[in-house]
Amino acid sequence: MSRLVFKRFVMLVPLLIGVSLFAFLLISTAPGDPVAALINPVDSSIDVTALEARRQALGLRDSLPVRYARWVGQLLTGNLGRSYATGRPVLGEMLNRVGATAQLAFMAVAVGLVIGVLAGAASALKRGTWVDTGITLLGFLVVATPPFFLGLALIFLLSLQLNLFPTGGMLTLGSGGGLGDRLSHLVMPAVVLALPFITEVTRYTRGGLIDVLKQDFIRTARGKGLRPRRVVMVHALRNALMPLVTITALALPTLLGGAIITETVFQWPGLGTLTIDAVHQRDYPVILAVTLFSALTVIAANLLADIAYSVVDPRVRYEP
Repeated sequence: MSRLVFKRFVMLVPLLIGVSLFAFLLISTAPGDPVAALINPVDSSIDVTALEARRQALGLRDSLPVRYARWVGQLLTGNLGRSYATGRPVLGEMLNRVGATAQLAFMAVAVGLVIGVLAGAASALKRGTWVDTGITLLGFLVVATPPFFLGLALIFLLSLQLNLFPTGGMLTLGSGGGLGDRLSHLVMPAVVLALPFITEVTRYTRGGLIDVLKQDFIRTARGKGLRPRRVVMVHALRNALMPLVTITALALPTLLGGAIITETVFQWPGLGTLTIDAVHQRDYPVILAVTLFSALTVIAANLLADIAYSVVDPRVRYEP
């Protein structure tokens, strides 16, 4: 296992270099001017000289190799640069937002695992019945529906019509930000973010449980006179859920990507809304920092999946 971790860390360097170079070239050559994006379009008193001075101060007139080398040099010192829009350090901006996104992502994982395992188990045990068909069709419907539509539908139904949950944000102003208030704001965005994950967990649980129920040790357990519920819950389901360790770890980057849409719909103050704002403002340092963070998340999730699977299943061994 130590060899696996070491190899992944060795691979981390060229991967990050490749990601940083590709992201920098793509963003730097994209059409648009980050300085012009900060200007009020209805403001008629625009000083062209001041705009040019601003571009010079940000280093936008330097060549791409010079800008890339300067940016990489900052990264090596732990400096992600400063936001073009706010002038504040990008690292501070991200640290202020990453906690909110982490809450949303981990809540979505918890919701996805609980509902997905229950739905998958019900579908497997009721295979070929209307329960199985209904769960499968519902999963297809969820996958085919855009997340922003699901979010708007929940806002309309649960917030505007039934007044059960707030329409957006992370807490109610003046409420003190108690646990109950935060959870009420978290429910709808977490459910919307979790829905595709629920479908994936349901599918793998159903397939895994159907396969395990055919194994010899299940027939042996039944032959010993064990109760059907104990056979399913203790023997079958535990073995069927092993692939979910990998699926859950690999789902984290996907959830972070989906959070961009979900956070925008529900105005959740996380990395998703920070990314959307940075794209609108052509805030290159923020976009680059979020891109690197996403790359690190993908690499860490893959390493975590390998380690976790080898822990839960001792038969898995990675070659040195």
